[in-house]
Amino acid sequence: MIDPLERPSSLVERVVHKLQTEIQSGVYPANTRLPAEQTLADNFKVSRPVIREAIARLKVDHILVTRKGSGAYVSDNPVGNAYRLADSSKAGGPEINFQHVFELRYWAECAAAELAALRRTPNDLLAMRCALDDMDRCADDFAAAGVADLAFHRAIAIATHNPYFSGFVDFLAHQLLETRRLAWENSAQRALGPSPAQQEHRLILAAIVAADPKAAREAACAHLLTAAQRLGLSLSFNAQASATYPLEKAAHGTR
Repeated sequence: MIDPLERPSSLVERVVHKLQTEIQSGVYPANTRLPAEQTLADNFKVSRPVIREAIARLKVDHILVTRKGSGAYVSDNPVGNAYRLADSSKAGGPEINFQHVFELRYWAECAAAELAALRRTPNDLLAMRCALDDMDRCADDFAAAGVADLAFHRAIAIATHNPYFSGFVDFLAHQLLETRRLAWENSAQRALGPSPAQQEHRLILAAIVAADPKAAREAACAHLLTAAQRLGLSLSFNAQASATYPLEKAAHGTR
């Protein structure tokens, strides 16, 4: 029986750690099927989206695999073989350099938005809209809002229909889940709350809906620049997008 978790600052990270511990200790050997999402959610006292995100993270690390119609299974190599960024959560370990990370995110996510505008399907757009709705509903729950934020950017990566591209962006997003939670918390402490980031998200979606790759790239780049600024960072390279891209256009193409 899995012990319930206390409510931490990052629920997904704690669930990932707990599941990894259970797997590595032999509770769930290689090729064993995990309990259903709802069972895990009940045991951990968290929501199903948190469980789903934790499972997705472990899939990226090749610790879990999914079998269509059957659920999540421990892989043949449950130790995993994924490269990871420095982990600032481990005592004595090197801290993540967020300046470097945002530079990497800038080039990856801006290109993803551009390609998504050319290849998106109705299902891709639906996934983006659902993630935006989740962010609106969870604005006061920073951990849940961070998960929804990640889901939005993942939906854009998936909309490129390039599995290598989406896999890389997915990897990077999981590494930075805690920074997304912090971004929502920091934004909520400002006078305007988290609405500027949501307006930026809607602008990205609007451009993708309009199948305008140039506008999608510019909107994504503007979002990354201003997101960095909200965390006290200043991207040093010569950005092609303007951080003052007109947000009033964001309503176009959204629900």
